[in-house]
Amino acid sequence: MKESMLQIDESAINETFASTNNIFDEFRMLSSSLFLQIFDWITSISDNFLK
Repeated sequence: MKESMLQIDESAINETFASTNNIFDEFRMLSSSLFLQIFDWITSISDNFLK
């Protein structure tokens, strides 16, 4: 009986880690996308000042 409880808890823990990793991946992609957009914005502003 205890083994089945441990297996259920282990699978629940593994699912939690998988969803946490997914959240971190989403955040990483979002932050890199925002960085690229801000970098493009700064580049266009500096190009306008240098003209």
